[in-house]
Amino acid sequence: MRKKIIVSITLSSFIVFFLLFLFISENIKKDYKKFEERRSEERYMIINNEFKSLSDNLKILSSDWGEWDDTYEFVQNKNKDYIKSNLNPESIATLGINYLYITDLTGKTVYSVGYDHKSQKSVKPPEKLLFNLLKFGESSGMYISEDNKIMIFSSDPITDSKALKHSMGKILMIYEFNLDNLNKKLGTNLEFLGINSSEKKSFEVNISKDRVYNKFYIPSVNEKNLILNDSLAADILVLGKDNIEKYAWVFIINLLVLISVISFGIEKLILSRIRKIEHSVEEIIEKKDLSKRLKITGNDEISLLKKNINVFLDTIENMNSKLVGKASYDLMTGIFNRHTGIEKLELMMKKAKLNNYPLIGCFIDVDGLKFVNDNFSHNDGDELIKNIAYILKKFSRDEDLLFRLGGDEFFMAFLGIDHSDAEKVLLRVTNYLQKYNKNSKKPYDLKISYGIINYDYNKTIDEFIFSADEKMYMHKSEKKTFRN
Repeated sequence: MRKKIIVSITLSSFIVFFLLFLFISENIKKDYKKFEERRSEERYMIINNEFKSLSDNLKILSSDWGEWDDTYEFVQNKNKDYIKSNLNPESIATLGINYLYITDLTGKTVYSVGYDHKSQKSVKPPEKLLFNLLKFGESSGMYISEDNKIMIFSSDPITDSKALKHSMGKILMIYEFNLDNLNKKLGTNLEFLGINSSEKKSFEVNISKDRVYNKFYIPSVNEKNLILNDSLAADILVLGKDNIEKYAWVFIINLLVLISVISFGIEKLILSRIRKIEHSVEEIIEKKDLSKRLKITGNDEISLLKKNINVFLDTIENMNSKLVGKASYDLMTGIFNRHTGIEKLELMMKKAKLNNYPLIGCFIDVDGLKFVNDNFSHNDGDELIKNIAYILKKFSRDEDLLFRLGGDEFFMAFLGIDHSDAEKVLLRVTNYLQKYNKNSKKPYDLKISYGIINYDYNKTIDEFIFSADEKMYMHKSEKKTFRN
């Protein structure tokens, strides 16, 4: 009888422990893979936003030139002083673009100039490129040419500075995309994989034993996709596998403790308590609830086994909590990242709509980040973003939402206050920045542009954020017009 009890308990305990270990290890592997996929999604958003930033910056530049009185007069009288002062290769090089076209209302070229930054020589702008880009009207974005060159372009009407006169034509500015510059700015190792026109997804992720392979699809205005790929060490997944191996040893040790208890214990007392452990573990597996703990009384080896299992469950739960925290916060600024911020914003939108609460959204863009990166260092650029995030957090309430969209863009949401109250918050932030800049010894100022809107209950989250982005862009343009 003794042998039967020992064999029965040992076998049942092994099965229970094996099932528990198998359940936990498989779930941990899935969670780690999801975290790796989420990291790839964040990586795609940063890369895609950088392309958008290139397009937006070029849009600001072409808009300024298009609303310049000198440009308007040049289309009319084609004076040579304007060409000598503004349309020479040195000016194009300073602007950081490759081609500039000025056309009349019929699309005929009034003047064009090109510059090759690599050879530092003037080049003739291709007329076919102008013809193809005029099809897209007054817009901006990425264009992929027939020979698969990647162009960032912006087209704007030529009017006077007060927009009182009729347009005299269009101005097009074009920048040939350089992947090396993007890798240098973002600290990535992206590679050009090709061009296609059929892929609808934004990115693909393939996870091997110790690496994550990403494939990113960046859309263009002419319905082609630029395909970029890179690979990263699967740090999170490797960490998970290492932890699983550690916990495997914990299981083995606990099993040895169990066998020791069986060898020296009393059959019935041990059997009943082991079955209780078995039922508790089965309940954890069935309900998939790692917050549950074993409840065994006593002060012997079995209670020690129970304690070890509960400690193991505590460790797993704490580890998952830490991983969720790392996956939820932006590593640079310490505030919510885009993925978590979007989730929380959706909940705020649902709550506002359900309870008829006012919800205010604010899109915030850091001014001058490119200037700081280009003229000082990327470390200074990172410090600029960190300081802005700290100041925004300083003036937000616990119930407000603040997260980083990516790059130099942030989003704030205020539930239960009206538009004027939100304006006051951003005004306090602006005043604080002015005082900060006055006392700061840094060679650059901390400035922001922002757009505040009321949430329309019928809008999607993308429309909500986009509307605030448009308001921010208007604010940035108004500040630039005021400076001019």
